[in-house]
Amino acid sequence: MILKIFFWLFLIGPCKVSAAACNGNDALCSRKYSNITQIGAHDSAFVGDLPTDNQNLDVTGQLNAGIRFLTAQTHSFLNQIFLCHTSCWEEDSGVLADYLTAIRTWMDSNPNEVVTLLLTNGDAIAVSMFADAYDDAGISKYTYTPPNQLALGDWPTLQDLISANTRLITFMDYNSNTGTVPYILE
Repeated sequence: MILKIFFWLFLIGPCKVSAAACNGNDALCSRKYSNITQIGAHDSAFVGDLPTDNQNLDVTGQLNAGIRFLTAQTHSFLNQIFLCHTSCWEEDSGVLADYLTAIRTWMDSNPNEVVTLLLTNGDAIAVSMFADAYDDAGISKYTYTPPNQLALGDWPTLQDLISANTRLITFMDYNSNTGTVPYILE
């Protein structure tokens, strides 16, 4: 038994995982956000075996697997923002705030990770409603707000984002308004 313990300590002893690694890699820490490639999950909220589903893992499983770019299709339904695939009658993955809560919970446990979220807004939902969902989920604390319109080379490094604890970058395809919600970018 003691020999087995020494064997395993010998194998794992030289392995070091840096607690300061950015998105799992020390080399990414000094890179600008605009100069990294992220693996993404299209329609990350739609999980299951049906033809309308896009993923096999829920959003937490996707993040655990290394996905750092998430997309989610939003629609106005029952006076709330829902995650629906084309139509809420066809595929409904629940309210946006619940999805954001799952991301926030994962980010709480992974302080050296930067996540990008692209929200589609084909229904032109008021961006202030998205801010309410962010607040309800408790994820607003992680959002990055640029100081101004950033050129490609002006983005902060991953380490800058991690150090400031502004590790969630959000983009929206339609109807964003940085004058109303400065952390939802176009």
